[in-house]
This record gives sequence, structure tokens and C-alpha cells, in this order.
Amino acid sequence: MSQHRTSMLHRPVAQTFFRYGLPWSAAFLLLSSAGLVDTIFIGRYVGAQALAAINIVSPAFSIFFGMGVMLSVGGTVRSAHHVGRGDLQAASAVFGRTMLLILLAGLMLALLSLLFRPLLLTLLGAGGDVMRPAHQYLTTILCFSPVLPASYALSQFARVDQHPTLASLGLILSAGVNIVLDYLFIARLGWGVQGAALATGLGYSCTLLLFLCHFLSRRALLRLTLKGCGWSEILRASLNGSAESINELSVGSIILLINHLMMARFGSSGVAAFTVVSYGSWFGLTLAYGLSDTLSPLVSANHAAGLRQRTHSFLRVALLSLLALGVVMFLVFSLYPQELVRLFLPGNAAVGGLACHFIADFRWSFFFSGLNMGIACYLTGLNRSLQAAGMALGRSLVFPALFLSLFALWLEDEHIFWAIPLAEALTLLLGMGLLEALRESRAKSGRDAFFVNSRASGPWQVGISIIASCVGGSATLGMAGLAWQAGTPAFWWLGGGACGLFVLTLFLAKKVRESGAHTMPEMVDAFLGRESTASLPRPILS
Repeated sequence: MSQHRTSMLHRPVAQTFFRYGLPWSAAFLLLSSAGLVDTIFIGRYVGAQALAAINIVSPAFSIFFGMGVMLSVGGTVRSAHHVGRGDLQAASAVFGRTMLLILLAGLMLALLSLLFRPLLLTLLGAGGDVMRPAHQYLTTILCFSPVLPASYALSQFARVDQHPTLASLGLILSAGVNIVLDYLFIARLGWGVQGAALATGLGYSCTLLLFLCHFLSRRALLRLTLKGCGWSEILRASLNGSAESINELSVGSIILLINHLMMARFGSSGVAAFTVVSYGSWFGLTLAYGLSDTLSPLVSANHAAGLRQRTHSFLRVALLSLLALGVVMFLVFSLYPQELVRLFLPGNAAVGGLACHFIADFRWSFFFSGLNMGIACYLTGLNRSLQAAGMALGRSLVFPALFLSLFALWLEDEHIFWAIPLAEALTLLLGMGLLEALRESRAKSGRDAFFVNSRASGPWQVGISIIASCVGGSATLGMAGLAWQAGTPAFWWLGGGACGLFVLTLFLAKKVRESGAHTMPEMVDAFLGRESTASLPRPILS
């Protein structure tokens, strides 16, 4: 237990974050490659209609996976909370009850889906030449529906169990088995979409067996037990994981909406083009999710141990990493759109041209999507389930659905994907507001909090704020009139003033902070003395 506490609570922040985050992101990358490999094999060996069928069924897959994500993320955050407090019995009980609930829920969803397959496929938008492969893929994948969320949940709990490398290797095993079986079932045996679904299910089954062997051995810290907590705690923990579940389920809903828009305007070619964009972005979005998902257990354990400064440091490291990743993905989509299209659908010029139009609009979302994931996972780690769920709902359902509906009416068909970057940008503004509200709720109340933000802002923040106040609207408007008369030299009036204030920031901001003053008269009194300014009228000093 001491080793576990040292690992999560006392090692350097960046080292700890990347020790957990890099293997987990790599594992997610390889796990997501299962879907990518399915798409490549189906596109090359079966055709565009089968490719569209997989995308049609993907919202149903999101339901199963979203249920597992909600229960597993909520359970791991709660289990990590108990680990941070040193209570392994309670952490094990959360683990055992969460796994039992996942298996029962997976079985129930599978039975309902099998009973109502025709209705479900109709609601998903399957029809015409897409209906038959969609029915085959859905039927096969439903046979493994309890296995998919259970294997993912066990990988999450393996990280809490002080085995992040094992957690990553388990997901890597699933991806490796899937890739080998995809080649065998699709390329060699010609089983089509059924072979792709069977390969996915068997890959997850291997992962499930690996994790069960670990948790049933003596090496595991967590035990599969039901004693140590009540079901009410599990339900509360599940609500805390609702942000990730909402994200998965909402993504499925948005894919469903986009599929309907594509079918209505472009037919199956539009769905295939959107599938290229969706799977083309999997690398960046998967890495972003892996890094973001690392935050939840680390933040929960450190928050429970009272190490608030470490939780803030984890957030900073994560957001910087996610921003860098977003820039890289934007450059890839900007420089190599044709190569992305040829990877999935070589020789199909009509679908490829449409996919390039979609890529040009969609690429801007990379600047915001990773940051939004990181903030949501940070809020989940702090047990701020309502804020995290609200952010996830806005990012993955409300804002995209709103902009997609509006742009479908106002813009040309090829440019409706501007809705995704705008939805991500608006979500980021919401997330920044939630973080600021969280910070303010923890700040001290009183005179310092009202006048000077509890003196929590550094000299640079204060100085730049003063510059923004002085070089504000009136000064800018005045410069516009002066520039009309004098030309570009007028810039020096505004630019010189801003530079002067910047220099004052370097030398005076710290001294003003140390004076303890709230107002200009108090600052003059602090520097010159009360006796020196007693005879001066206060309005003049103000």
C-alpha cells in the first residue's frame, strides 16, 4: 500500500502523469486501431456500402461502451478516492460491485437489442443496400456485448491497482488479436462485416481473460468482493462517471444525426466520406482521450489526500500536452488530406473529393477538443459530476446538434462540418467558466476577495490586466480617429503607452502587491506615509 501511495501521491507530477498517461494513451491508440483496421479491411476488400454499414451501427456500439464507461470511470474514481485515504477494503468493494453491475447491465442491453433488431436498425438509419451488412454486423457484435464494457472496466481498475503497464498491455492484446483476426476473417476467408465484428469480440475476450487472471492472483491489491460499501455508493459513483457516458452516448446520437444528413444529401457516398473523416481523426482524439482519462484517478487520489496543489499541477501538465497534440493533428489534416482519403478508399474519386471538403472544415476542432476532454476529466476526478456532465452534454450533443441543424439550413452541404469546431470552441468557453467558478468557490471571502481577488493573481496577471484596462475601448477608438488624420505614426501614441505600462509592470507590480493596499489612496499612504498625504484631498489621490 505504501508503494501505491508513493506512486500516485508523492512522485513528481509530470513523471507520474506521463508514467500513467503514455502507456494508457498508447494502449487506447492500439485498441482504437481495431476499429480503424476494420474500416481499412472493409473499405478495401468489401466496399463502400459495407463501410457505411459499420458507421450506421456505431451509435449502438456507443450505447454499450457508454454504459461501461459510466460505471467504470465512476467506480475507478471512487476506488482511487478510497486508496488515497488508505482504505483498500472499501476500494475493493467498489471494484467488485461495479463489475457485477456492468455484467448485468451488459446482458440486459444485449437481450433487448437482439429482440428488437429490425426496429433498432431502422432507427439507426439503415436501409437499402446498407441494411443487410448492418444487420450482420450488429447481430455478431451483440454476442460479445457484456464482454466489451467488462474488459474496459477491468483495464481501468488495473491502473488503480498500481499496474498501469498491465492495463495498457491488456488493451494492446485486444488490438493485436483483432488485427490478426481481421486479416484472417476478412482478407483470407472473405467473411465481410461478420468477420470484422467477430474479430473485435474475440480481441476483447482475450483482454477480459488476462485481467481476470491478474485480479484473481495474489499480486492484485484490489479484490473482487462485495463487502465494504453499499449499493448507494456505487450509484453515486456511477453518476460521477456520467460525463464520460454522456459523451459516448451523445457522440452516438450526433453520428446518427450526421448519418441521416449524409444519406439525405449524398446517399451512402456521404456516409462513407464522413466515415473517412471520423476514422481519420481517431489518432489524435484517441491520444487526447487517453491523456485526459489519466487525470481522473490521479486527481481523485490526490484530492482525497488533501494535495490540492498537485491536482492543479496535473491539470496544467495535461492541458499543455493536449494543446500540443491538437496543433500536430491540425497540421496533419491541413498538409495531408489526400493521403488520408487514399488510406481508406483508394480509387474512389467522388467519395474522396467529398471527404476532403469535410476534412478542411473539421480540422479546426483539434485546437479545442483535447482541452475540453481534459477539463471534463479533471472535474470528474474532483467529484464535480454535475459540472462534468453539463460540459460533456454541451460538447457532444447540444452544441453539435444545434449547429448541425442550423448549418444544414444556411450553408452548402459540404460545409456543415463547421458545426463541430464551433461546438468545441463554445464548450471550451464553458469549461473555462466552470474552472474559474470552481477556483472562486475555494477562494477566501471578505475584503481581499472582493477588491484584489484574494491576492491570488501573480504580478504578470495584475500588470496585463491594468494594461488591458488602460488601453481599452476609449483609447482604441481615439487612436482610430488619430490614425485617420496622421496615419500609421498614430500607433506610437497607443503602442508607446502600452509599452510604458509593461515596463511599469516589471518594476512596480510586485511592490504594489507587497504593500497590501486595496486602493490608490492606500497605496500612496503605504509608500509616502500617512503624515505626508494627510493634507491632500482624497479625490485627488483617487
